[in-house]
Amino acid sequence: MSALVGNAKRIQSCTLIGGAKKRIGHTRETMFNTQFGNAENAISYKAEADCTLSYDCEDSKPIIDMIREKLKIYSNSVAISLKSGKNLQFTLGNIPEITDVSDKIIAMKSPSLWNKYLKKSESKHPADVLVYNDSLKNKWVFFAMDDVVNYIVNSASWRLLVTGRIKGDFKINEKDSRQFLTYEYRPNKGYLLGANGGQGGKFIDLLTKNIPNFSMPIVSMPIVI
Repeated sequence: MSALVGNAKRIQSCTLIGGAKKRIGHTRETMFNTQFGNAENAISYKAEADCTLSYDCEDSKPIIDMIREKLKIYSNSVAISLKSGKNLQFTLGNIPEITDVSDKIIAMKSPSLWNKYLKKSESKHPADVLVYNDSLKNKWVFFAMDDVVNYIVNSASWRLLVTGRIKGDFKINEKDSRQFLTYEYRPNKGYLLGANGGQGGKFIDLLTKNIPNFSMPIVSMPIVI
């Protein structure tokens, strides 16, 4: 086999990294299910919620009670979207709601955009709760997905760059703003929407300061890569 050079090396590297991240993600879903629900729950490989907590499961009742108290979500079945790491990928591929319109800034402010790609509202299994696996602080952080979407829609200020990238800024105090979210094109992959460039954990920290949330220690099995 001939040696890989130049761009081929980069593409192969991205493919390997992407596969590793998927495996880590599915391991964390198993960790979550083991701690809060049924460890035998099937893992979803679709663009939909990752896990489901049911009040019919004794192990799930305590965490659902916390979700009811802290996040004001009262369903007996709670769908979970799990995120982790320094970069949060909300979607990767074709995003016609942005690419096919002339006013991209208006598109970024649309609640339907964030409901579709973050909450997965058009799937058969939309997410009620966003949970972040904070491995550095060894905790799960819980947010109501509607609160996350509403915060992005109401608080982000969007900038369209000459390169075609769109950056989402949020106020961190009365005087200063900082970029946390990005829309950009990735060659050979498609359009990416998320908290990239190492902003994932920082975006979660921003959310904890601005919308209701609570955290629980990670007491499940360690990650095996």
